[in-house]
Amino acid sequence: MGAAMVSKGVKERAFKRLLGLRVAELRRARKFSQAELRRRSGLSVEYISRIENGRENPTILTLRDLVRNGLQVKLGDFFKRLT
Repeated sequence: MGAAMVSKGVKERAFKRLLGLRVAELRRARKFSQAELRRRSGLSVEYISRIENGRENPTILTLRDLVRNGLQVKLGDFFKRLT
């Protein structure tokens, strides 16, 4: 495996972790449990947990539902804090 592939994998893991931390940050700021976020977003608690822990790579449509419906944040605003 070349250095570029290793670097890409590291960057992808770092981004998933950052994404998960942002979801958890917003959920806690709203004082939502993962169960409440499940109710609002339609995603399972297990899936939400995997996202928050950087172990899941949600599609943009799943992320849209989680952020807009679950966390009640505009998707653009969600990503502003990631960059």
